[in-house]
Amino acid sequence: FTNVRRSGRFNMTLKNGGQQELLPARERIDFEPSWFQEALSCAPTANRIAFRGKHLHTRNWKPEQPAPGIVFVHGNGAHARWFDFIAPLLFPSYHMVALDFPGMGDSDWLPEYSREIMAEALIETVRQSGFASKPVVVAHSFGGMISVIATELYGAEIAATLICDYVTSPPEYHTEWYADRAAGIPTRQYESHDEGMDRFRLLPEQPCENEFIVNYIAKHSLRDLSVESEILRDDRQGKGTGWTWKFDSAIYDDFVVGSDLAEKFINIQTPMAMMFGSLSHESDDRNFTKPKIIDFVRCQRPDVPFYEIPGAHHHIMLDRPHAFAAAVAAQMEQWRAAGHIKL
Repeated sequence: FTNVRRSGRFNMTLKNGGQQELLPARERIDFEPSWFQEALSCAPTANRIAFRGKHLHTRNWKPEQPAPGIVFVHGNGAHARWFDFIAPLLFPSYHMVALDFPGMGDSDWLPEYSREIMAEALIETVRQSGFASKPVVVAHSFGGMISVIATELYGAEIAATLICDYVTSPPEYHTEWYADRAAGIPTRQYESHDEGMDRFRLLPEQPCENEFIVNYIAKHSLRDLSVESEILRDDRQGKGTGWTWKFDSAIYDDFVVGSDLAEKFINIQTPMAMMFGSLSHESDDRNFTKPKIIDFVRCQRPDVPFYEIPGAHHHIMLDRPHAFAAAVAAQMEQWRAAGHIKL
């Protein structure tokens, strides 16, 4: 993997687990466009929030004037920086915070994890981020699952929830995502940052024409052990030099998704909406494909808007960042007009 920047361009070869080769070379954007550079120049404040004797890391874009709040919630094994180029597109219309879940990104690792602990981390972010009023939760993938738990438990503190490319499965399609994963597996380590970058891939796998975004995400997904080794588990990873991923592999030991999520989703009283990538969920090992997902959502919750972002796979904000931001803004305005968002 090479990463040589020349006037906003990259001389790079990004494998993404071989997925990039599925795209014609002319469709891969291998340089940082001006809009992306401008977005990154709108730097947030990095904060540390007390949580269960440890700390959560958050990124806070707070405008000078009070504004409606948004909490961006990332997916499995991801981190808050997935929204570094999304939040600036909406600033300063909103006060936005992106969190790193416990054991992911730059948040501390915990002795144990569960969906309820993750939901507690989400609501502590809501409580400790200085919002002027109840914020909206915008949650992607695994974060969508946690947002269902959080919205059910702490709905009185959340104005509304936008779930992005996640759907609760009816009992006949339920699966425990982590049940077959052996416990005690250490996170992989690499001798160099470039070696780790070379191994980075999106999960679920998909190509992404915005290679410059995948590059940015990969770069911030690795931890330098020579600097940050104190966060690691002695029984999981060695100390010293090298690089490893910014997530605790122990998260998935005995992590129970729960077959009750569909029931919880159906019973949530807080306003909700659902956003999907039009190219996402085209196939599924359980045969819970897009038509069945749409039927399930619309039958069980006809009051919940369900819409798609054209040309996007599962990782919507990477594939179509401007459309993702515009959809968030449109939904925020709908909720404001309906009186769900107050300031």
